[in-house]
Amino acid sequence: MQPQAVEQRLTIGAVLSLLQDEFPDMDVTISKIRFLEAEGLVEPGRTPTGYRKFSAADVDRLRYTLTMQRDHFLPLRVIREHLDKIDQGWEPAVVSDGSPTVPLPDSNVSTIPAPELDAPRVSVSMSMADLAEQSGLSIADLADLRDLKLIQRIPGSDEYGVDALEVARSVVELGRFGIEARHLTRVRSAAERQVELISERLGTQLAGADDDEADEIRQQAKEMATQLLRLQSIIMRSALAREFAPPAEG
Repeated sequence: MQPQAVEQRLTIGAVLSLLQDEFPDMDVTISKIRFLEAEGLVEPGRTPTGYRKFSAADVDRLRYTLTMQRDHFLPLRVIREHLDKIDQGWEPAVVSDGSPTVPLPDSNVSTIPAPELDAPRVSVSMSMADLAEQSGLSIADLADLRDLKLIQRIPGSDEYGVDALEVARSVVELGRFGIEARHLTRVRSAAERQVELISERLGTQLAGADDDEADEIRQQAKEMATQLLRLQSIIMRSALAREFAPPAEG
């Protein structure tokens, strides 16, 4: 087994040199870096003798802070809120919009996404207020989605993940056609029945399985789910073709 690489940490002088080169139009000094630390924008480690040691993440936080001050004239309070969201997995703000955003996985509405059974595709957490801001729904609307079990909190948390945001945005799009959240319980029920079908075939096999066997069972569950989604799509395509077929020429 190869030894793990040890992250190199920088002294405050080395950080100052980097930032002065990158922000020549700003008055970056050791005093300013210490002030940003005192304001909670960065928390460098300390050596046993008390010297500051900055990680790469610390330097990135300082870069972000200086960029937001220079390009958007944001107060430190707002920048600190941005950094808190970035710590939760949000994408850093770009100069054009000036606020962090929730990263969504690449997808194409014309394809069927394979279900992920392991770690989330995007690691992010949002409060209900964050979810409302990112989706365009009101907190009352989101509470309805939660009551209808269309969105759920991250287990053991009061926060919501990226799946909740994708559901909420789909609800917004479907609302354009007059479809309300209460109509979508049928979709949830259909999905739950498909999960029950997979669980009936594979769920009991997980009991007593070793790690390799469990990985194989999860892969089989993913493949079954993909095939069920494909079958559902084909059935819908056929049914829609019958329902909305143009009149026969005659």
